[in-house]
Amino acid sequence: MTRRIVSTEDTCGGNPRVEGTRLTCANIVQTLTFGEMSLREFLTVYDYLTRQDVAECVEYCAARKCISDRVVSYCQQCSLDESTAVGQEAEEGGLQWEDEEKLDIWLHACELLRDL
Repeated sequence: MTRRIVSTEDTCGGNPRVEGTRLTCANIVQTLTFGEMSLREFLTVYDYLTRQDVAECVEYCAARKCISDRVVSYCQQCSLDESTAVGQEAEEGGLQWEDEEKLDIWLHACELLRDL
């Protein structure tokens, strides 16, 4: 059974994630996009996920469903996330991302769809 993509305040800062895990859509897309692991290696390490779970996550991100789902928070460092504006998190003692460091994670997800 494919796991749903959920966004809850109490887990991963509200970033869209695979239900029952702490793996956000951005975690999965970035890992597969930047060649940290192949899909086969990823599924070996995260053996509780199925190929369909990963595909669901990538499709969710590619379609930017987080916008229509009105998630608690967009994935950190995604270009859709405006909460990490320069200076905002620095005041809170957290990480900050310059605009040019933000990634179009959803665009990378679109590219990944061709390979799944």
